[in-house]
Amino acid sequence: MPAVCDEEQPEGESAADEFAEPTPGERLLYALGQLWWRWRVSPESAVPPRRLDIEAVARILGVWSDVEFVQEGEGEGGDESFVHFRGEVLVADHSERFPWTLMDPREWAGRQEAREFWRYHH
Repeated sequence: MPAVCDEEQPEGESAADEFAEPTPGERLLYALGQLWWRWRVSPESAVPPRRLDIEAVARILGVWSDVEFVQEGEGEGGDESFVHFRGEVLVADHSERFPWTLMDPREWAGRQEAREFWRYHH
C-alpha cells in the first residue's frame, strides 16, 4: 500500500503538504502572539500587551490596508476592540490572559448577540 504522500493528486488539487497563504488576520494574530510571548518571558524588556498599538503592528506587517473597520467595545473592563478584516474579526479583550482572538464574523456576531442578551436580561 503506498504512503499517502506517494499517491498522485487529482489534477487541479494541491498536494497535502502545500499550505494556503495565511490571512491578514492570521498574520496579525501570530505577530501579536509573538510579542505577547516575549513580554511573558521578559516583561522588563517588552511592551505590555495592553500598550501594544495593533494598528502599528498591522502597518509593519503590511495588513492594515486589509482592515475594513475598527470598533471600540465595552468589554468586562471597558477595554475591548474589534479589528474587522474581510471574513474574520480580531478581538482584543484585555480582561483575558491572552487578549487576542481571531473569529469568523458569524461567530463574533453570535458572541455579541449573547452578550447583549445577558446584559439586558440580568
